[in-house]
Parts: sequence; structure tokens; C-alpha cells
Amino acid sequence: MSTALLYHAAVAARIIRHQVKVGDRTTSALVAPACEAAPHTLVFLHAWPFRAEMWQTQLDARPRGWQAIAPDFRGFGQSTPDATPDGIRRRDDVTLMDYVDDVLALLDAQAVERAVFCGLSMGGYAALQLVRGHPHRVAGLVLADTRATADGEQAIAGRLAMLDVLDSRGVIGVISEMLPKLLSDRTRREKPAFPLFTARLMSGSTQSGVGHAVVRMMRRDTSAAHLPQITCPTLVVVGADDVLTPVAESEAMAGAIPGAELLVIPGAGHMSNLEEPDRFNGALRSFLTRHWGT
Repeated sequence: MSTALLYHAAVAARIIRHQVKVGDRTTSALVAPACEAAPHTLVFLHAWPFRAEMWQTQLDARPRGWQAIAPDFRGFGQSTPDATPDGIRRRDDVTLMDYVDDVLALLDAQAVERAVFCGLSMGGYAALQLVRGHPHRVAGLVLADTRATADGEQAIAGRLAMLDVLDSRGVIGVISEMLPKLLSDRTRREKPAFPLFTARLMSGSTQSGVGHAVVRMMRRDTSAAHLPQITCPTLVVVGADDVLTPVAESEAMAGAIPGAELLVIPGAGHMSNLEEPDRFNGALRSFLTRHWGT
């Protein structure tokens, strides 16, 4: 085995699965401990319909002095799904703040008061909700391939169509529908095995989790008006070929957040952290080092 592979295996072996039970709910997360005492904390919030493992490369590449936590949202990975007594479509009591509450309970259990939050796509929606509702818990933000605006009519129609797919074909149908939209042409051309790898990262979640997430995203309100109130260091990252949340969305967010930095990653689509991990991780490490000196 090469030195690089030995290093990767050693780092990955230090990542543990942590679970917190609050009432009848369990929130599960991957936790990568810091190499030093009194660490900073970096929290990764996953995209839809992925799970915490989409952040494996970032967990492995965390800087010294940082612990990293990647929770599974409700019904994804190993976290308890929402109950569905009245069916997913008729739920009007589920919001993105449910995810925020679960993440904060997880951090409370680890005695983490403040953290840097890195969210991609749906994870970015949750990060924006978190900084709106609990700004004192947010030391910094990384908003990747996401948007601050709410869904318009066309987007809501697309969400409803995706619920139809979920009803008729299950999670595998959702994966089949989403996969062509997630990756850039360059990624598919230069990494022919990558679509299968990406599909595997979307598998293993419950139908309830995937469906309730659609409802939460569809019903979220806009965060655009709140962007000028964000005072923590912020990095906005987007793939140059992202067709789901185009570069213009990220430019608008970065322009509205005081002092925010913008990185456009050439050749990446919507899953910039997976498609171009070296560029993504390098930007993340540089951001953390500049602002926290680690």
C-alpha cells in the first residue's frame, strides 16, 4: 500500500460515528477529532438527497486544531426520520429549523458553543436559517452551491414533481432524476466512474427523510433580506458549471454579505466538494487559516 493510501486509511480510521438522543429522536453524525486540545469546530451540512458521507474527503482534510462534525439530517443516513401520520405532502409543521434544532442539540451534547458551518445546497439553506435564528452560535459560514432566495413557482412545481417520483419509484427514482443535474460535463467526461460513486452517496436514506426534505425546502422563506446582517467571516463557493444554483446566485449572496469572499471553481457542477475536492479543500483551509490562524 502506498504512503498516501496508508495516510488516508489512518485518518479515516479516526472518524467515529456519534449519536445523540433527544426524546424519541436520534441524530447521528460523523465526528473527526482534532489533533490538538481545545479545538475549533467545523460542521458540515449535507445536500439533498445525500448523507453525511458526502463530506468524507473534507473530514479527512480538516486542518490541525479543528474537529469536524457531519450530521445526518432527519431520515438521512443513520438519523431517525420524521413520523408520517398524515403523509408527507400534507405536513405543514415541518421546517428547516427542525434540522437546525437537531444540529444544535448535537453540538450541545459535545459542549460546542460556536462553530464554523459549511453547508452545500440544502445544507446551505439550513446554514442560513441557523445564522438567522442563532447568530451567536455561528463563528463563520461557508455557503457552497446554494441560494438565499425562496423557491419560485417553477421551482415549487419541480419539487412537487419530485414528490410524484418519490411516490411512484421510491428513493432510487429520485436518485435517477437528480444525477444528470448534479455533475458537470467535464466531471462525467473525465471521471466516468463518478456518477456511480455519486449515486451511492445518495443511497441509504429513507423515503420519509427524502420526502420531508422536499417539503421543507419548498416551504422555506427567503434569507436574502437577512444577508446584510451576517457579520461573521463568510466564504461563498460555487461550481462554474452548476446548473441548479448558477454562479449568479452565489455572486448575489457574496455581494450582499459584508466582507464575504467568493470562489468559483472551474469545471465543477453542483457538487463542487466532490467533483473538485482539492480546490474546495484548499479554499476551505485558506479561509479557516486567515480568520482563525490554524
